[in-house]
Amino acid sequence: MQGLSRRTTIAGQDKEETLCLGLIDEWREWKRVADPRFDLLRRLLAALGPDDQPLQPGPLKRPTLDDVREIPTIRMPYGQDVPLTYAPAGVQRMSKLAYLLTWALSEHETESSRVGRPPTQQVIVLVDEPETHPHPRWQRTVVPSLLKAVESWRASNPPRVQFLIATHAPLIFASLEPLFAPARDALWKLDLVDGVVQIERDAWHERGDANMLFLCAP
Repeated sequence: MQGLSRRTTIAGQDKEETLCLGLIDEWREWKRVADPRFDLLRRLLAALGPDDQPLQPGPLKRPTLDDVREIPTIRMPYGQDVPLTYAPAGVQRMSKLAYLLTWALSEHETESSRVGRPPTQQVIVLVDEPETHPHPRWQRTVVPSLLKAVESWRASNPPRVQFLIATHAPLIFASLEPLFAPARDALWKLDLVDGVVQIERDAWHERGDANMLFLCAP
């Protein structure tokens, strides 16, 4: 949630460059000044929430008497606005993902404008184990929601989106069935054989509606 900086040498002098202010600082400032990036962040949060429970940003709030920072909050289904630093792990992860997407897409638009080029028509998103932290009902919607979220970047001219997703979760596979097209998409299997990672293309087959995994559970 904090920013990202790096040390570099320019003209023989060591300098520290700030690459990203981080979720807490930028979310807070975007909200305060009604920055257009906050509207994009709000849309991405809504798209990445569990089914029928969109993530909604709440007011800025000091989390404790000993922390004077105003921390972004998420409005929970039971109506309480919880500071992100105290939110459940699944909510934190999806909020971080929404922020990273907002930051990357808006920075791309800013840089495109600076160099006088149109924004890209293709977006590549790499996600490692999207099932980490979200509960099972959330896992079955996270990838379709992520696709919808990125496509909402420019509603009038949506980009072509390519996802590279690493997962172990059956629910992730099941959630992809309405979207997966064998002529366009691919499933790759990685195995560790004698200490060497081997990769091969696997045949795609339907595993059934994700809802059935709940209906058939003992």
